[in-house]
Formats: sequence, structure tokens, C-alpha cells
Amino acid sequence: MNALNAIALAGGFTSTAVESVIFIRREGSNTEQKVPVDRTTTIRPGDVVKVHNTFFSDVVNFMAPFSGVAASAATAPVIN
Repeated sequence: MNALNAIALAGGFTSTAVESVIFIRREGSNTEQKVPVDRTTTIRPGDVVKVHNTFFSDVVNFMAPFSGVAASAATAPVIN
């Protein structure tokens, strides 16, 4: 099976996924290999495939809790 087929079987890329590279940990190995996502990248039984999110989506997710606080402070009434 190639990388594109494996990702499609798993439900496909999310809207925030990096679609150009994946990380594969081969069965019995403790290290990951960074490989391109194409039809030549072979996925074998027992392999673990990891897809990273884009940097932008990571920043947005990190900042999300702060945006609620800032919005609340900006719209709070001023009491004299």
C-alpha cells in the first residue's frame, strides 16, 4: 500500500494537515522517518503513520483560549 492509499483509508487529510510529508515509524523501530506523500512511499503492515498540522493551525489552536478572554475584556461594561 502506498502513503496516499493509507491516508485515504484512514479518512483522508484534515483541513489543517500538512499534505506534503508524513512521518512513518516502521514496526519494531523507535524512530520516525520523514517521507514525502506520494505513490512511491510504501506503507507496510504494522507501520505507524503520523501527519502534522500546519504551523498556522497550531498557532490558532494555541491562541484560541486567549481570544475568549480578550473578547470578554473588550466588551465588558466599564463601571464607574
